[in-house]
Amino acid sequence: MNAPGHARQATVQPHDPAQPRLVVLDCRGLLCPLPLLKTQQALANLPEGQVLEVWSTDPGTELNVRAWAQGSDYQVTSLPPQDGVYRFHVRRSARSGR
Repeated sequence: MNAPGHARQATVQPHDPAQPRLVVLDCRGLLCPLPLLKTQQALANLPEGQVLEVWSTDPGTELNVRAWAQGSDYQVTSLPPQDGVYRFHVRRSARSGR
């Protein structure tokens, strides 16, 4: 893992073969607003039914994504943090009509 504040690229990767509908967006080390922007970009490229799990070391990321999601028909579900990494799921609701 990169040191906090160290510039890096967010990566999108399949998470677990047992959960094929789950994709991870790794935003560790990125600061606001980059995790939100990377989340929006990743969601735009995911097919219907895909769940995006976002990892971030910026504690404000989930709040920013939740605020954006309220007006965008996405649902955000919190997960317990692990080793200083904040995690949450973002899923497109059925009514988003993408």
